[in-house]
Amino acid sequence: MVSTLQPSTDSFLRGGLELNDISTLKHDIDAIQSEGIGSGRGAVKTGTYIGKCTMWRCGKRILDEYPEMAEGKVHRGGRGVDALSFRSLGRELGRSDMTIKRWIDTVNKYGQSEEDAFPAIEEDAEIIADKWVEKQQPKLPPPVMALPDGKYSVIYADPPWKYTSGDQHTDVTQDTVIGTHYQSMTIPELCALPVIDLATDNSVLFLWVTSPLLDESFDIIDAWGFEYKTSIVWDKVKHNVGNYVSVRHEFLLICTRGSFTPTMEALKLEDSVQVVERTEHSTKPEAFRAIIEMLYPDEKYIELFARRRVDGWDTWGDEV
Repeated sequence: MVSTLQPSTDSFLRGGLELNDISTLKHDIDAIQSEGIGSGRGAVKTGTYIGKCTMWRCGKRILDEYPEMAEGKVHRGGRGVDALSFRSLGRELGRSDMTIKRWIDTVNKYGQSEEDAFPAIEEDAEIIADKWVEKQQPKLPPPVMALPDGKYSVIYADPPWKYTSGDQHTDVTQDTVIGTHYQSMTIPELCALPVIDLATDNSVLFLWVTSPLLDESFDIIDAWGFEYKTSIVWDKVKHNVGNYVSVRHEFLLICTRGSFTPTMEALKLEDSVQVVERTEHSTKPEAFRAIIEMLYPDEKYIELFARRRVDGWDTWGDEV
């Protein structure tokens, strides 16, 4: 019994496992892993099948030498001599202890004989390949709900913007990732909505937009038949990480169609910067709805992409 690494030899002896000819075992493991993956119905199925078969064969070869390892007593971590065996064998074979464990777990899962193991592995490979194919299918956006009939003098919209980086402010995944909250829409998809058909000849649009899409929002304003006039800035108090600055604001753009300045009897000019601490993702403070109703009292209101129903307002969106 020969070993080039004395600590490993000691570990095997303390673990109660007889140290066999490691050089022969290592040669066999290297030979198994160097075989090609072949070809078949698809690279995914073939790669999965050959990969699992290779793991099974490596694990089986080890268990031929050390059948005690199949009993589940040897595991990574913990105290005692049993924990040393995976590490010791891994060092001798030039593999990690977790790799050795995965090989043996594969044999335990699929069985000790090729007749049992390989057909079961093939079934799993078919399932994995089918799931991969399913994931590759283009995900078509859900059909857009038809806009309601009727005409409105006040239109309030908080579109589900689609950001190229997947997030409002950065390409770093955060809890504000748009796609995890509602179905997003591209600029062309938003432009295609016939919002102009909802608007009276003299009407106003209040449109929420964030800084990264401020320039593109004007395409939507034009497509919907409105003209930009001014904006309100929402200071959210809480920050979001950005690519250039720490972002704590959004814009509420005020746009008109025809001639439609505020209709309130005694005009009260609100501050163009509203400081309201943000709460849940994408939820806009009701203070802005109050400003709209104050500027344009007793009008016919509709909220697009609404998330809840509000008395006195018509709503449209897939969350109401």
